[in-house]
Amino acid sequence: MNKLCIIFIFLFAPLVFSEQPDPILYMHPLPNSEFVSRQTTLLLRFKKEYSVDKQQINDLFSVAGSINGHYPGKTFFSDDEETIIFKPDKHFRRGEKVTATLHSPYFKNNTFTFQFNISIVHNNRLQKPVAKKISRDHLLNKNVQTYGSVRTINGVTVPSDFPRIDVLINKKGTGSGRLFTGFRQSYFMILENDGTPYFYRKSNDFLMDFKVQPNGYLSRNVDDRDTNEHFYITMDHTFNYVDTFAVKHGYHTDHHDFQLLPDGHSLLICNDIEIVDMSKIVDGGHRSARVFGHHFQELDSNKNVVFEWRGWDHLDIKDAIEIDLTDKSFDYAHMNSICLDYDGHYLISCRNLSQCLKINRNTGEIMWVMGGKSNSFTFINDTDQNSYQHMIRPVPGKPNHYTLFDNGNHHNPSYSRAVEFKVDTTAMTIEKVWEYHHDPELFAGWLGSVQRLPNGNTLINWTGHGRPFANEVTPEGEVVYEAEGSQSLAVYRTYRFDWQGKADRPYLLLESMGDRIILIFNKFGDDNVDYYKIYEGQTPHSLTLFDTTSATRYDAVDFKNHSRHYFKVTAVDKTGQESTASETKGIDVKYVNPGENIIKNGNFAAGKQHWNLNTYEGAQADGTIVDDSFKFVIHETGSAPWHIQLKQTNIPLYQRKQYRFEFDAYAENRRTIEAKIVKSEPPYTNYGKIGRTALSQREKHVSYDFVMNYNTDLDARVVINCGGEEGNVFIDNISLKVLPSTDVASQKNPIPEEFQLFQNHPNPFNSNTSIRFSVSKSAKVHLTVYDVLGQQIRTLVSELKSAGEHERVWNGEDQKGQNVPSGLYMCRMRAFGTVKTIKLLLVR
Repeated sequence: MNKLCIIFIFLFAPLVFSEQPDPILYMHPLPNSEFVSRQTTLLLRFKKEYSVDKQQINDLFSVAGSINGHYPGKTFFSDDEETIIFKPDKHFRRGEKVTATLHSPYFKNNTFTFQFNISIVHNNRLQKPVAKKISRDHLLNKNVQTYGSVRTINGVTVPSDFPRIDVLINKKGTGSGRLFTGFRQSYFMILENDGTPYFYRKSNDFLMDFKVQPNGYLSRNVDDRDTNEHFYITMDHTFNYVDTFAVKHGYHTDHHDFQLLPDGHSLLICNDIEIVDMSKIVDGGHRSARVFGHHFQELDSNKNVVFEWRGWDHLDIKDAIEIDLTDKSFDYAHMNSICLDYDGHYLISCRNLSQCLKINRNTGEIMWVMGGKSNSFTFINDTDQNSYQHMIRPVPGKPNHYTLFDNGNHHNPSYSRAVEFKVDTTAMTIEKVWEYHHDPELFAGWLGSVQRLPNGNTLINWTGHGRPFANEVTPEGEVVYEAEGSQSLAVYRTYRFDWQGKADRPYLLLESMGDRIILIFNKFGDDNVDYYKIYEGQTPHSLTLFDTTSATRYDAVDFKNHSRHYFKVTAVDKTGQESTASETKGIDVKYVNPGENIIKNGNFAAGKQHWNLNTYEGAQADGTIVDDSFKFVIHETGSAPWHIQLKQTNIPLYQRKQYRFEFDAYAENRRTIEAKIVKSEPPYTNYGKIGRTALSQREKHVSYDFVMNYNTDLDARVVINCGGEEGNVFIDNISLKVLPSTDVASQKNPIPEEFQLFQNHPNPFNSNTSIRFSVSKSAKVHLTVYDVLGQQIRTLVSELKSAGEHERVWNGEDQKGQNVPSGLYMCRMRAFGTVKTIKLLLVR
């Protein structure tokens, strides 16, 4: 066991660490280890010179807990015929000390006894803590740039919310194969070089890692928000789901990486939260800190754990970089990649330690550490080393060479790069043998990937957000391919693989546009489709043939308002063979005639019917009807407008339609409210970009016109937010109407006549503000935030931008990710040799 492991266990464990006996090559849990999951199995692997057969293992384990006493269980070999697994018949008790005795003539006195301590945490799958200084708003898709309407790209039809993809460079000399990527909370997809989708599927998951596994299956992570389940799923060459994979021992499956090995084994990262007395580790540490830890497991082909490596046993918590260890909740390691090295040992990356580690697959010992405070090497030509990196991978055919995406959060100044290092384990040196910086320089503070291709090129993802999610460069640094996606969509990883697939059924999506329903369907990878059959009905089990078409889009019209319809689609090939049917999907028809009030009971003549008043975060308020007006009677204001919220849901808004939102209101004293139409779920998009409304004791009529420049939403929400300020509020005559003849052409990204910097929204702001700008032609744009003294606070944009409108979000942090104080700031845009400036007011 290396010194790093011994030091860490001493910090956490009250017992003296004892070495495992000589016959044992690997064991889990380790003697005297802390925070062991109550659902753990015991693993044992003898050195090869010690032969153990199936008869000998039956009486190998005696296990007893300090609370429950004797634990009977099943002892068996894994599929490698070397790893012995003891699975207790029932889970261990929380907080108990477990004593395990091994019976074998290979031990001195024929036995070896060791102890380990079970975690006191009831559920090791608690929600991940969020560091105070890290904003999570960038995880949400705000103002997503999409195609804006259903369209067909080279025979493949995509829905209106499909992320817009711009191929900027596509030269000869790219690697073979297609691009595999996923836009978080949007779509995962396979793309041709020209941007044509070869395959796509919609998903609301935090898509992280969509790729081809060694057995030819596709895999992706699944993040089920309803059940809080995380797992990986594999798909075959027909795009059908085949299998699922999740970590064992009661941990939470991490979404960063998953490797399916050629022998059917799999590698997964585990999330685990423990209650740690940090006062014993650092001065000022919290006595009951919620510490987020990472481990990894190897599962055999039967999905039994054959290897578990726990961060608690091996990583020094004090190695964390720029993590406040006195906080009551923090993530000190943040493991974000795992794979096998060229020699079969494990490689992992721990972002918050700025460490990449090589782990012995036979023993679990750390073989070396690249970077961070416990670095094993001398970097002979790279003083910056790696900082908050992602995706370490061995370079195929070049032993001891590794690529990684160096996010560079703590480089000075911060910058990101793709880099290749050569490791010399004799001289204990690391040499930088290749690197690539984007031109212009980019800083990607989170996510990112690097893949070395068979032709020697390198494929890099700069994490999306309007940056290249696919950037392929030659060994000499020539850019042969570059593609950008929607500005507000993050991309975790992008790959290129040679892969062929053919769907056995169409994939169907539906969109409602008033009395018209648009069907989008594609039988991906199949060039032999002659036409499609469309089936329709008002229940899922009463579908009959509705029509046929040779296109991959169909517009069904003249449906009755407030009706629901179900559809499925099949494909017929050129021999007349009909495919399996798509999934049956239903959709509502909801439309409003121009001039008709979409809001129900907007004048409160029916009292509070159709309205709900909710309070949050300690705010208290009642609602009552006074003279046919709704009165907010506010007892406790809360700290934000939305903490007191009157809402009505089920509001249909159609893309490209122009709306007028009106109401009458006054307050008992001067104050502001928020009255707006928003998305009913995260990220709660403010469709009309309507800010706060100032009120006084004099009743006023308020009217806002806006164009629905987002995708159609049949379940939007009108909200009246009255929290955060004193003073009762009266509101009446709320209406939302479609203006006549307003099928406005999409204004998502018009080409402006000049470059502009628009006022930020909201302003003032207390967490995030959106800054829009536009350029009339492709130009190098610099968008920078300064304080009132002229000191540079944060560079938001410094790159070549295409003609059109763009947007960036500033979360009130400086270049190092630290919160800046309340006050007045300047946002300066420089393009075409001209400067424009707006004022930003941050109020915390």
